[in-house]
Amino acid sequence: MLNQRKKGSYFDRDFLIKKGCLAILCCFLVGVVGCSTTDSDTNSDTDSASTENEVSITVSGDVRTITSNGIPDHGLDENTPYPNTLSEQTLVFKTDVTPTLNDRIASYSEPEKFGVATNGIPLDPFTAEYWNNDSTSGWHIDATGGNLGLDTYGGHIQPDGTYHYHAVTDAFFTAFSIDSASHSPIVGWAADGYPIYAKYAYETALDNTSAIVEITSNYELKESGGARPVGDTIPEGDYDGTYIEDYEFSSGLNGDLNEANARYGVTPDFPGGTWYYVLTGNFPYIPIKFMGTSDASFKGGGPPPSGMASYFFRHQAHSHH
Repeated sequence: MLNQRKKGSYFDRDFLIKKGCLAILCCFLVGVVGCSTTDSDTNSDTDSASTENEVSITVSGDVRTITSNGIPDHGLDENTPYPNTLSEQTLVFKTDVTPTLNDRIASYSEPEKFGVATNGIPLDPFTAEYWNNDSTSGWHIDATGGNLGLDTYGGHIQPDGTYHYHAVTDAFFTAFSIDSASHSPIVGWAADGYPIYAKYAYETALDNTSAIVEITSNYELKESGGARPVGDTIPEGDYDGTYIEDYEFSSGLNGDLNEANARYGVTPDFPGGTWYYVLTGNFPYIPIKFMGTSDASFKGGGPPPSGMASYFFRHQAHSHH
């Protein structure tokens, strides 16, 4: 549709001359590169539709399937110069509806993912960066300490266009409606099938009448953040959080969780009790160990960051339930 400046302006002499010239130019372009008379506003609407979050969580038998197009429902951060371009994906993750607890807590590493948020975005705490670019060095750069260009939500875009979370932040908690006055909703599902909550839960794990408190991990910097030992196989400097190995688990802290950032307790969704993980405001933020066996659908990964493209789309509001 033409935007009329005033009534009758469509038939103004100047307008007709300009319209005739435009039509001639367009006809010429049809023979060269093609020409569309589609209104630009219509194109914008079509483009914006492709940036909407699409996620489906279904249960069939003992399998939970989470499918998404990989577009975060909170939008991107307009203040972050993303080095890669966001694009729609076909992400499919499967988890066990009745997960089995293993005999011991298990470690994992990239490219395996920890889980997937209820908005369909992968939770992927590990980076592909190591000290001296050596994956055998034993010093894995932490996503929050390695200056990896994470956005305000703790995520970034991979070269293949996939957005994922490396950490969780205040903006992340806000986007998922996490409130200190109420128990966290389920914000995701771990690769081993256990539910994921965020930050706030019952003070007493097995008492749903107890106060809502912030749940914290039992990790701390080694040597209280003091100097690392000197040696050719150890990075210089202090235990400052640059590397995952700068941290250690200490059961003597006042945290609420085990080494997997998990605990057994009741929740509004599981009044009879369940093992569940917690995304915390302190390291490791996203758990780096498993209580059960992860599904194969979480074991793939993408290449490390590269490129200098950037992309931004308007915020689209969606439910996380």
